[in-house]
Formats: sequence, C-alpha cells, structure tokens
Amino acid sequence: MIVTMTIDVNTKGLPLLGVGGGSYTSTIEAQIVLRKGEVTKLSPSGYYLPKPYFVRTHGNLSCQKDQASVVIRDGDFVVNIQGPKPFIMNNPKLALNAVKIIGVDLESKQAAVKMIEIPRWLLPDIFSKRISRGIGIYHNRDGIYFCQANVPKGKCEWCVGDLGGKTICECGYVPQ
Repeated sequence: MIVTMTIDVNTKGLPLLGVGGGSYTSTIEAQIVLRKGEVTKLSPSGYYLPKPYFVRTHGNLSCQKDQASVVIRDGDFVVNIQGPKPFIMNNPKLALNAVKIIGVDLESKQAAVKMIEIPRWLLPDIFSKRISRGIGIYHNRDGIYFCQANVPKGKCEWCVGDLGGKTICECGYVPQ
C-alpha cells in the first residue's frame, strides 16, 4: 500500500525527516531512518543510521521524534517504534511499523512511501546497542543516538557508551 508522509525541506532543497525518541515512565517511542550501505561487523544487514543534517539542542526535546534531522533518499527505511518497556526484540506488545521511501516531492513536502513488513534481517540493526541506549534513556533529549552524529570524547562512536579509558567498547567496537 502506497501512502504519503509529510517531510521538511530546507532552504537548499534537501528533503529532511526528524529522528529521535526515548522513554517515559512505562512506554517507549522513537523514529529512525536506516540507509543501505555495506555489510560490516557492526551492521550485519548492511543498513546504517545516516549522518544528521541538524541536531536540535533547544526547545522541547524530551522523547520527540525530531531531535535530529537527516536527509532522506529513495530506498531508505523509516521505522516507528512504540510500546511498553522493555525495548527488546521479543517484546510482543512492541509495535514496529516500517515504510520504505519510494519517491520525494519537494514542492508539496511529501514523500511517497510503501508500507512494508519489517524484514527479519533488519531487526539486528533496529535493536542495535546505540538505538537501544537512546530509547532506554528516561526523557531522552539527545538525538545523537538515532543518527551518526559526532559523539563526545570518551564515548563509543557506535553505541555512545562510556569508554572509561578502555581501548575496546563493551559493544565490541574498536575506536580508530
């Protein structure tokens, strides 16, 4: 089924979509974009979080789906996550809805998307340590968990975990 979704268009004419999320007292909510890339140890399905165009730092950011904006392209997957805690793959009450972007109309600020069932091979990237950490933070206000933003010194580039002076993160990533 093909439907449309509203997007933002910046002054340079790039199509943008908000990403972000977090947890409330007993529920979680997030929106992420996954883009096709190459298969790596940290991205077994070959899909990755795109770099942000803009990361918000002011205003009402708590658990919002627009903590950061990423440029979208045809072929990107947009995944909406909602449900009760915990954010684990076998939580039967967790709602994962995905669409695949098949076209963007900059003039009307609409993206044509196709409703899809999430492929099983995409689940490891959706439930990655980075996204899980961002969704698990109570009233999360930071969009860097949902895009490939520059992370603060001393944090893992992949999962944004605290390195604590170690050379290898608990997620298995070796910083360069």
